[in-house]
Amino acid sequence: QHLHDEMLTWTLLVDTDEYLAFNYYDEQEGPPTWCKKNVTCAKDYLKSIEDGTHLRTKLDRSPAATVAEHIDKHVDEQFDNVDKPC
Repeated sequence: QHLHDEMLTWTLLVDTDEYLAFNYYDEQEGPPTWCKKNVTCAKDYLKSIEDGTHLRTKLDRSPAATVAEHIDKHVDEQFDNVDKPC
């Protein structure tokens, strides 16, 4: 309630022994494991990386980049939808 009263729209809780990091695409990794036996999935995935439409290609590679800044840029539409309270 306190965060809501301050007009904050999202909250991230991270355990003290964990951290949050960007999952950049590495050209050596190839398609994800769920696409290994699906040729169409693998092709679509790699096409989205190559044409820049995949979310991982839109991550800021600056060492000073923060998750909050990424969300604030509205690059990833999944963060633009406010969750309904429980």
